[in-house]
Amino acid sequence: NDSYQGQVVKGCPTYDEVRQPSMDGFDLEKYQGKWYEQKFHDWTQFKEVYDTTLDIKLTSDKKGWIDDFGVKGPAPDSAKLSWDKSPVANGAHYFMFGRVDENDPPGIL
Repeated sequence: NDSYQGQVVKGCPTYDEVRQPSMDGFDLEKYQGKWYEQKFHDWTQFKEVYDTTLDIKLTSDKKGWIDDFGVKGPAPDSAKLSWDKSPVANGAHYFMFGRVDENDPPGIL
């Protein structure tokens, strides 16, 4: 699929390219919890995985966050002959850690 018709596409957009006025009231407390990915949005997303979840928690001092990124794949429909042999077929978890800096603009983690 060459939907980009030969254009060079690099990385993710910058914060300024995606920032919305609604982010001014961004509340980290409400961001915590388990999130389910419903649909892939562009070429940077894995096409062979399914049951993607994010489980985000703030640290007890509220100065950091932990994200348990869970994924299964490849999806049986996309790889009928090999999906059960994949190292993430039964699920994999990747843990990401970050800081919360009060000097960052709202919505930046």
